[in-house]
Amino acid sequence: MRIFIGVGGIKPYKMTLHMLEQNADFIVLNKPAGALVHPTKFNDPDTILNGLLFHLGMTGNKHPNMPGPVSRLDRDTSGVILFAISKPAKSELGKIMMKRGFGKKYLTLVIGKTEQKGEITSPLIKRTDRNLMKVDENGKDSHTKFNTLFYNKEENVSFVEVEILTGRMHQIRIHMSSIGHPVVGDILYGDEKMNKHFASTYNLKRQFLHAHQLTWDDKKFIAPLPELCEKIRQALSKSTFIT
Repeated sequence: MRIFIGVGGIKPYKMTLHMLEQNADFIVLNKPAGALVHPTKFNDPDTILNGLLFHLGMTGNKHPNMPGPVSRLDRDTSGVILFAISKPAKSELGKIMMKRGFGKKYLTLVIGKTEQKGEITSPLIKRTDRNLMKVDENGKDSHTKFNTLFYNKEENVSFVEVEILTGRMHQIRIHMSSIGHPVVGDILYGDEKMNKHFASTYNLKRQFLHAHQLTWDDKKFIAPLPELCEKIRQALSKSTFIT
């Protein structure tokens, strides 16, 4: 999804930003669920990028040197996100991205009992009728690995660490759904009955998907689970069955 500049440019917006690291070259944030990474033509200008412009003191309508998002997350996915600041960093981090040099690990809650470890390599392609993804042999190569941390028999859910080696739109959500283990709370590829159960029982009103770790070269950044997700994890782990 491209950044929508608009006629007036991207304007600064005062908001709370959860910084993990800031230097002259890049900024790493812990993005909350519900926040957009950058503006699109369909959304109000209160995104993380707007907040960064305010934080960096960039005023006026046009920002030729504005931060560039190197990693992107869906609106309702929380966690580590990286923005390049300096021109050299934009170039270097862009090269690393093209070479798939970033390590990306997520924590998620999925329906059913997953295998202890697994890999999914089903190609993904955009659907023609909606802005969604689907598994298709003519799609782009997509590679997901997962490791089950625990299984809760009572709720029939698995708490899983997922690593993506490619960065396709909705990759984790569609890949896990394609093997019969959709992400809890996912309104696009998930299970409506289970989503309603977790909304009423645990107050979970978003997909349980969190970008937990981002690494490249010798750098490593970790974002802890949001408070609600951590409470759910703890509650489920008290009566858990290790796979």
